[in-house]
Amino acid sequence: MTQLAHISAFLEAAHTGSFIRAAERLHVSHSAMSARIRALEDEMQARLFHRGRHGVRLTEAGEALVPLAETALRAWRQGKTTVQSVSAGARPIRAGMQQDLWEFFAPASYAQLRAADPPVQLRLMSDYSDTLCARIEEGLMDLALVFEPSHERGVRLERIASLPLRMVADRPAAWNGALPADYVYVNWGARFNAWHLREVGDFAVSSLVVGVSGIARSTLRQFGGCAFLPLPGAASLIERAELHLIAEAPQFSVDVFVATTPGEPDARLGPLLDAIRIAAREMEASADERRRGDAS
Repeated sequence: MTQLAHISAFLEAAHTGSFIRAAERLHVSHSAMSARIRALEDEMQARLFHRGRHGVRLTEAGEALVPLAETALRAWRQGKTTVQSVSAGARPIRAGMQQDLWEFFAPASYAQLRAADPPVQLRLMSDYSDTLCARIEEGLMDLALVFEPSHERGVRLERIASLPLRMVADRPAAWNGALPADYVYVNWGARFNAWHLREVGDFAVSSLVVGVSGIARSTLRQFGGCAFLPLPGAASLIERAELHLIAEAPQFSVDVFVATTPGEPDARLGPLLDAIRIAAREMEASADERRRGDAS
């Protein structure tokens, strides 16, 4: 605690350019402020300020210390807040989402927890499904939204939605049974890979292979080409004629799961799980509406 007081005194003096004003802001005496700065200089074994009649200014050593001191003070304050939250029973929810599900579920999840009373902090990260499931198994994450992982890894999986994938291109086209030279292959997992090889063709002909559909989408818009993209995410681009559904192309759907630790679910996850399930139903309803529109 003493060292934090020294760091606070140093930063106030650095920002105000005056020991007197810094002492006033920290509600300590001028002598106490000077003592804290001297103690810090002794510990650093360097002079941190040039003293003068009209105030103080940082030495080269002092300038080097400022960003490090700010980081240390910020880390302490964040740690204090986290510990107090945990002590009060408000431990943050550690959640993850497979990157291609981010746009469909992250907004609903965040909105739900913002409205919670008392509020719950959500620590959200994005990664691939297998990595997220591994973090749950290791106790580093409470919940993850994933595509079917290659290994269940001792996690509990609840299927919540089916995400339709459709072949789209930057120009109107019809499926003729052959992949074009500018085809971008999006790896949607083992089940998709097997289906693709059987129903569509070998992705070895692809000019680009990616693990995230956002990369494929931007590639199509910038350079042209075609790829299998999630219908809900591509719908607005299709409506604006920036992308086009390839007529009569094979269709596929990839399942979406909520992964949690086995056993009785944490009660704190209830509102978040409800929000995810509602978002899943809305996503599927939107996709069904889009399919009906295409069929009519």
